Amino acid sequence: MERCCSVVVRQLRLQRTAFGCVTRRAYLLLIRFVQECVVMIFSPKKSSICVVDPRPADYDAVVARAVGEDAEVVFAGSAREALRLRPEAPEMWVVNCELPDLSGLELLDMLRGRFPQTPVCMVSDEYRPEDELAARSRGASMYLCKPLVAEWLLEPRMSVCH
Repeated sequence: MERCCSVVVRQLRLQRTAFGCVTRRAYLLLIRFVQECVVMIFSPKKSSICVVDPRPADYDAVVARAVGEDAEVVFAGSAREALRLRPEAPEMWVVNCELPDLSGLELLDMLRGRFPQTPVCMVSDEYRPEDELAARSRGASMYLCKPLVAEWLLEPRMSVCH
């Protein structure tokens, strides 16, 4: 990263001497901006999964596997807590269909409005075809039933998210 940054800065210096029309202050601001951009591009970003479920113990296997993959799992027990918790989009949302304050489908609608590109996986305690159809018609990326297997969420995450 430092090598890339120094190459860019060197090129900027060559441009400044060649054209001579950039003020020193603008030149220094431009160098600082380029350095910050390079740091942002090359800094490893920890992926995150936000789970909205009143029973976080149901996700022990997912958490254990995610920690091994250097992913962060954030829990919220209700829809309101989830919306307060994450101002930015995680890599994936995992939402239980039955939440204490709203239905999972209502939260799905809100998430689609706020984070249209972020995958949302709906989870149900028991399979009901009408729930799966409703979730998929409202934009859910996946519909899973408990008990969850970590691979169901973590392996397809790359293909669903990218």
